[in-house]
Amino acid sequence: MACSRIMAMPEHLDWKRAYMAAILERNRERISSLIDDAMASLAVRFHELKTQGSDPSDEVEAIHDAFYMLDALRSSLSYREDLTKGDPALRAFGPPQSRIVEE
Repeated sequence: MACSRIMAMPEHLDWKRAYMAAILERNRERISSLIDDAMASLAVRFHELKTQGSDPSDEVEAIHDAFYMLDALRSSLSYREDLTKGDPALRAFGPPQSRIVEE
């Protein structure tokens, strides 16, 4: 449900572009700064909506959802083995190799 509210937002929104860049990033060296950028962009837009006196809207709810998703992503980074290091052009294609050793 949370993700569907975010995805329903128009593509031209700066915060949505920043959010998607962070969520889709696979380079371990870049992801933290993209999360920071996305959170800053979300905060700016949230402040704009609040100063306009907007009642809770779909966009406000989507911004809340995006904050939670980015926070969860940041919390998971130390456990993620699927992120690459260095140049994203050097990424291996396909699913990660299994660590299961067949006997």
